[in-house]
Amino acid sequence: MAFAPEDWNEKLRRKFSELSRADSLAGLEKESDRRPDDDEPSILHIDMDAFFAAVEQRDNPSLRGLPLIIGGIVDEKGARGVVTTCSYEARPYGIHAGMPLSRAWTLCPHGTFIKGSRGKYGSASMEVMALLRRFSPELEPVSIDEAFLNVTRCHRVQGSSRCIAEEIQATMERELGLTCSIGIGSNRLLAKMASKMRKPAGIFELPLAKAHEVLAPMPVSKMHGIGEATTAGLNRLGIHTLGELADFPQEVLIRRFGSHGGRNLKKLAAGLGSRVVKPFGYRREEKSIGQERTFGRDQSSLAAISAELLHLCEKVGHRLRQGDWLGRTLTLRLRDADFQTCTRQARLPEATQCDKELHKTAMALLQRNWQSGQALRLVGVSVSGLIRLEGTGIQGSLLEGTAGVRDQRVDQALDAINDVFGSGSIARCNAHFRRNMRVESGAGQAVSGGILSRSGSVTGAGAIGNHSGRL
Repeated sequence: MAFAPEDWNEKLRRKFSELSRADSLAGLEKESDRRPDDDEPSILHIDMDAFFAAVEQRDNPSLRGLPLIIGGIVDEKGARGVVTTCSYEARPYGIHAGMPLSRAWTLCPHGTFIKGSRGKYGSASMEVMALLRRFSPELEPVSIDEAFLNVTRCHRVQGSSRCIAEEIQATMERELGLTCSIGIGSNRLLAKMASKMRKPAGIFELPLAKAHEVLAPMPVSKMHGIGEATTAGLNRLGIHTLGELADFPQEVLIRRFGSHGGRNLKKLAAGLGSRVVKPFGYRREEKSIGQERTFGRDQSSLAAISAELLHLCEKVGHRLRQGDWLGRTLTLRLRDADFQTCTRQARLPEATQCDKELHKTAMALLQRNWQSGQALRLVGVSVSGLIRLEGTGIQGSLLEGTAGVRDQRVDQALDAINDVFGSGSIARCNAHFRRNMRVESGAGQAVSGGILSRSGSVTGAGAIGNHSGRL
């Protein structure tokens, strides 16, 4: 999720590393393993209320009762970025997550705008997840401010699902000073939908038997998993509510949205979903690993853009190495000053986790899809087609040749130092200078090669020269 600390998920894994194997596999029961007493809705979806804003208001009581907008600072230079979240006091003005900050300022100029703190919200999230796990080991965090909890095995000791939900809310407010909304459902989908029904600080129970009654009047756009494009397609078919979708012929939906898409839409309308909650100890298989950044000011300099791409490739490479992943496909994302987004992919020469190879491919994509002087608002890099390093037979190829050995050792040295002293303690010079680089009318000046630490000392080949877009 946006604004979550980069290592938030790994910290949670380490925090819950004492989880026994029996507990870690508890949530992976099959539908055939359900017991007769499982008919009571037992999947809880806990959704923290305006989480980032609530943390700020808890820590600074002077902000309580004010329209608070998290995401950036608005000053005489203007507003950049988007709203990450806002307090409930700001929502009557039409402000919502994902809105450009400039629009939020227009709607509520007297609001309080703050940039926010990833570290603070990450720490608060850790406290929330630790609290939830006291109620059931079958806890699956799905973002920094929400999680699923399976309480099927807890009824005899802790009471009904509603009793457990009420106790979670009371404990959350008493110990952490935060509120949450809880949906109770027969499956994950219904629990997720139910948590939206009584916001903020409410509890709503949605068993499968009542799913049609509750869901049928709702617009299709309100269903989790149905986006804007699918909503538009359904509207063109004359389908505007979930009840109309449930009654619509499946064969027509399959022709319009494909076999998987058509069948999935029918299941969503009927409230059918998985009951499986994958707790910590079960390692979720990653599909892609990526990083992106919105510039403080639009950038049109190749030097500045390349330096930021190098920084992002270092971040992605570090996460690949942390998880023992190799990536086969790199995706570059560019967004210009008019919010037009360009996404391009390239197959990597070979599966890799090397920062230098990632940056080389990202630069090749940039040069083919970016016009010199074009102002960019956002750049992003992600790697997909992930395979495990161990057992692939590829590890040896990473060490072939002196250059390969050197690149791997540099990556590992940077990882080790940043792990001990904190992210950003050391980086390749071009990446470290990205925020201070002066934008000229042509190519910028930067230190090429070498390594820069926080102290400002340079090691390695550190000649000053025209930035070439290479490591």
